[in-house]
Amino acid sequence: MMSKTYFNRTKKWLIVFYLMALNIFFLVVIYFDNHLSIQRSFLDFFGLYHPETKEKLTEEEITAYHEAGHALITLLYPQNYKLRYVTIVPQGYTLGHSDHQVLKNNPQKSVLIALGGTAAEALIANNHQMDKKTVGKGSGSDFKKARKILKKISLNPKQDFDLSLQKVEHLLSLNKETLDQIARRLMLKKTLSPEDLHQICQKYPLKEK
Repeated sequence: MMSKTYFNRTKKWLIVFYLMALNIFFLVVIYFDNHLSIQRSFLDFFGLYHPETKEKLTEEEITAYHEAGHALITLLYPQNYKLRYVTIVPQGYTLGHSDHQVLKNNPQKSVLIALGGTAAEALIANNHQMDKKTVGKGSGSDFKKARKILKKISLNPKQDFDLSLQKVEHLLSLNKETLDQIARRLMLKKTLSPEDLHQICQKYPLKEK
């Protein structure tokens, strides 16, 4: 005849086994939902992940590049703008946001900053990391801001819009390594302060030409 102690011990082990199985199940679910980000974070920890890998980026990674594009162009003009922060924490309908203070307004440079996110998307699309058809899909407010400025200062707003976008793409190409680093740090920290960005730019100096 089995003792009460035996049943209690068996019951205890069954509970432990059930909890372990439940934890494993949730870990598997989390992994399959976020396996690309998990793999990249693991490789990044050991210094093995390179942002230029040809894998398609996740939505959050594309957002990180988009906001990194705005931030980098802002940082190129410290005499005109002071970057307050850049984040990929969703707020309302936006997936991320780059915030800056205007020190000395320059309409042309404001257009470049507005187009920084789309230009960054174009770069990663050219690198086969996102579908080219989706570039600029979430840039409606950026385009509206750029076109509003150009209508006030340009005789040919459409042409100058295209030229401005080309210029921003060129500037981001010159600073691709810095762009990668900002995007990667955003993925890790979600929000970057001016001090965070200063550290990145010290290691990967910005170029204007």
